[in-house]
Amino acid sequence: MLQQEIVVIGFGGIGQSVCVALRLEGVNATVVEIDQRKLALAHALGHAIATSVGSLPNAKVILGCTGAASVKLDDLRRLANRAYLISGTLGKLSSAMS
Repeated sequence: MLQQEIVVIGFGGIGQSVCVALRLEGVNATVVEIDQRKLALAHALGHAIATSVGSLPNAKVILGCTGAASVKLDDLRRLANRAYLISGTLGKLSSAMS
């Protein structure tokens, strides 16, 4: 699977831990982050980076690790058919889509 096909949204404690676990399995995920310091850290650690999921139309697996709503409805429309969205946002995705 290509690096750009697996995306981790958020590079706080949980997102970083997910990226480490993926890397141990040989996967270098793309990181989506809006905080410029965290984005720079992800880049320094060798991850491809982006500021929006909508800019990654080839993403097949998206892991939301922000603790808040991390994907907007417009972003969902831009994703590839049959993409998987796995959210660790405690149900806040549904409220963001309302």
